[in-house]
Amino acid sequence: VLYNGKRWVGDSFLVSKESAGDCELRLEFMLPEGSESGVYLNGRYEVQLADSYGKIGLSFSDLGGLYQMRGEDEDAAETVGLPPLLNAAAAPGTWQTLEVKFRAPRFDDDRNKTEDALFVEVKINGQVVQKNAAVAEATQGAPFEGEARKGPVAIEGDRGPVAIRSFELRSADFESVETRRKAVDRS
Repeated sequence: VLYNGKRWVGDSFLVSKESAGDCELRLEFMLPEGSESGVYLNGRYEVQLADSYGKIGLSFSDLGGLYQMRGEDEDAAETVGLPPLLNAAAAPGTWQTLEVKFRAPRFDDDRNKTEDALFVEVKINGQVVQKNAAVAEATQGAPFEGEARKGPVAIEGDRGPVAIRSFELRSADFESVETRRKAVDRS
């Protein structure tokens, strides 16, 4: 079990040694009342971990939300984030599960982005809270700048206590939209 207890100091992220592009992540986590954290796929795109038990009127900052994106102008009044489709949060102090299927952004040979990153599916406690959710930019406050084919998993640790156990990260291979388009064109 990994437990940050008091707030971490320094860069405030626990970062995996391994990097992944398309991947599947499964972990168990526990949050006390009022705490929040985040899990960054590719070190750039955050799924929010937050005590949202019993909350009505969800936003991107609730459990399973895709936290606000950096955007071209970080000082802009409007930011974009995606709230979870439903509130799947269990009571604070109980073990919960996060399962993510993530497709990394696609780039051409000149490093021009051809497809946005995609959360194919995000489940909290077995319930789908995000489905085919494209994200055009990295999350505000992400530990890594820009966008890339691969990156580590980072866990935010400066927003309150969080305990994590049973961390599993597997490489995956999710088709790009362009690959599917070519397959349909050939048939």
